[in-house]
Amino acid sequence: MTRLISALTLSLATLLSAGCISGLRCLDQATPNVHIAYAHQVEDVELTNSLTLIKYKVDTICRGKFVTNDYVYVGFSEGTMPKQGLPKQAILVLHLSSWHQTYAEAAQFVSGFDGDAFTIRTYDALQNDARKGILPDTLENRQKIAAISLQELAQTPRQEQISKARAIEIATVMLRADPESKVGETYKFKTNRYPYGWELFCDIINSNGGQNLGGFCLIYVGDDGEIKHIAGGE
Repeated sequence: MTRLISALTLSLATLLSAGCISGLRCLDQATPNVHIAYAHQVEDVELTNSLTLIKYKVDTICRGKFVTNDYVYVGFSEGTMPKQGLPKQAILVLHLSSWHQTYAEAAQFVSGFDGDAFTIRTYDALQNDARKGILPDTLENRQKIAAISLQELAQTPRQEQISKARAIEIATVMLRADPESKVGETYKFKTNRYPYGWELFCDIINSNGGQNLGGFCLIYVGDDGEIKHIAGGE
């Protein structure tokens, strides 16, 4: 991990688009932040070199709540790009605004950008993973997605969730493997559960017990044991 001070780049503008502006005015905490549509990929010259964002034209809105019903920009982690590339015809399974926000929080965020065409049409692939949120539009995948409720998609089933201790262990191993880590360095974690794993805020403590200037990081560990995102300093 390169510890560069950076904003938390969780693409605070992600998922699908479909007509329900009024839905933003009646926020429901119980509404899952998962939205599904059939779509086809469209060219956008401004995204030609992007490795983490792609544009799709929405053909059919299946389930969920959407801001517009025309097109969407879908964000995802670079490491989740399939080797064969993204499908031209796709089933999009998306989070509004961000993969770690509730629907109510995401809708409130997006509602402040009525005049920003890009922001209100930007979503995250399911769990910020292109392999999970941008699926080839096949009959098998349609049937598979139709059989899963939005509530099930909106969080990891309890029996598949990793423990807080395991998440800390995974983060610690990653930090110690960092070429920039120092001898005697230790880590102090504050944790918070998000729908698909653990959010770990880590203070990096040097060998004399003090914290180096900028010695901190925010790490997301997924229930699948993978590091989903890192933002930090030093």
